[in-house]
Amino acid sequence: SGLPTVAAEEGLTGLWQTSDSVGHVGSLHNELSSRLVNELETEGRCVITDHQAFVLLNTYCPALASADRLEYKLQFHALIEDRVKALRDAGKRVIVVCWNTQTGARKTNYGTRIDYILVDPAFLECVYSCSIEPERLGSDHCPVMMSCTVELKTDASTNVGNPAALCAKNFVEFSGTQQSIKAFVSCWG
Repeated sequence: SGLPTVAAEEGLTGLWQTSDSVGHVGSLHNELSSRLVNELETEGRCVITDHQAFVLLNTYCPALASADRLEYKLQFHALIEDRVKALRDAGKRVIVVCWNTQTGARKTNYGTRIDYILVDPAFLECVYSCSIEPERLGSDHCPVMMSCTVELKTDASTNVGNPAALCAKNFVEFSGTQQSIKAFVSCWG
């Protein structure tokens, strides 16, 4: 895509903010114990990227594997809600990317979905298609695809030339090894 990544950060609470973080953290994290904040952030469940036309929260929401994880799951969901509210209050348009494999739902395309794209109502008019790719294997999750049309507005304050520090191109271990996204989407026609 031609969309710039103008800011990026790990996590929902702002615990690891850097100079090119997305910002607009919200206030719920101030009410949580430092133990819970560390617990919520050390599992690496969210990466937030600002693409100027919208902010993308790519999350891996916790499952309820046991009763002792209920508080964790509820606090994680509350943090997502709080962060989205803070971003929307700042005028940002927000997208949140989030089959029960035990029931064979992937084969029949029936059942409860656990992978979603949630779009801010202010951004909905930009979306022109959305689909799932159940034939794409490699995970117990089903890839969810969304296509949208956005208009980029640039000015002197827009950081479109320098990618955010969290972008893979800034990591030596990925240098020269990352394939173009075109290699993955060309087979989809």
